[in-house]
Amino acid sequence: MVTNWHRWAQPAVAIAIVFFARFLHVEYRAPLGDENSIWWHLALGGLFATVAAVVDAPRATTKASTAVVTAANATLIASGCAATIKLAFPNLVPRFVVIASAAMFFVWLSLSGIVIAWRSRKAGRSDRVVAVVSVIDASALEQEIRSIGNATPFHIVATITSPDDYADIAEICAQHQADVLVLGPQAILSPDVIRQAEPLHRAGVRVRSQELFYDQRLGKLPLSSLEGFALLGD
Repeated sequence: MVTNWHRWAQPAVAIAIVFFARFLHVEYRAPLGDENSIWWHLALGGLFATVAAVVDAPRATTKASTAVVTAANATLIASGCAATIKLAFPNLVPRFVVIASAAMFFVWLSLSGIVIAWRSRKAGRSDRVVAVVSVIDASALEQEIRSIGNATPFHIVATITSPDDYADIAEICAQHQADVLVLGPQAILSPDVIRQAEPLHRAGVRVRSQELFYDQRLGKLPLSSLEGFALLGD
């Protein structure tokens, strides 16, 4: 499980990595000029940490390969953003610092993800998911889980299909000790749901849209999301 401590530590680790790369550059390559402000190095560390948070790295999973792939995705995206910025402003941060930071950040994310996966398997633990979806989507999700079997690093502990029960989302998540809250298309538009989702997220519950949850955990889209594309074919 990725705890709140891990989330708060991630920016600190990213910034520490960037400044360690900066130290290596100064000691073994060349001294930094006045144009290389410390604030740009802080911004680079923040960029790596932000991208990692967006792609959910290190991800709570029981598969080490998934952790490594997620780490690679986060590193490539962050490196691409940093390289693009450096093209426009070449003197902000030395190229060596960007490349070395990316390499070390990938190693950090990979090792963290592998440790999380190993601990999850050792504890026999999987994410506890509360799904706020339609009846059709709830049935489809259960079928997907049955088709995959025990390979899924999560299980559905509660399903909320009626808007009349939206007011009880926070209580249900607390009762079932949920790790992930999945919101369907209807739920994500409900002010009552969003109002409860915000404090849940601050408490450590990962909030995901139905489409993002399917993409991250099952590698596909829910059938309800494909209805809009039905008329696009010839």
